[in-house]
Amino acid sequence: MLKWLFKNSFKKFSYDSMLSENLILNPNGLKFDKGIHIDAKVNLDIFSETVDSVIRISNSGEVIGDLTAENVLVNGKVKGNIVAKEMVGITDNAKVFGSVICKKFVGNRKSVYQGRIVERKH
Repeated sequence: MLKWLFKNSFKKFSYDSMLSENLILNPNGLKFDKGIHIDAKVNLDIFSETVDSVIRISNSGEVIGDLTAENVLVNGKVKGNIVAKEMVGITDNAKVFGSVICKKFVGNRKSVYQGRIVERKH
């Protein structure tokens, strides 16, 4: 009977969002391990301390907060600073308002960018 109750009770719900087990959400921001893809509007800092980590902000994604990871790819909008140990890529749809610190910066002429870019060697 319990199996039937759960099977039929949850059919009417639909889910369009997910928080994975390696995601930590706290007052300091959103901490993840390997990679995170943002389609939503997020008003938090997003960061990882893991090697080969990547933050991807999609066309519909919008972040108000700082981004910190090994690599950062922006297709959407970011209002905040971006710090990447390796690469920051900004596509033609991107809008970035803040400083970028990285080893390699890949931009696009059609993107909107206001801030400072610091490419460091190490």
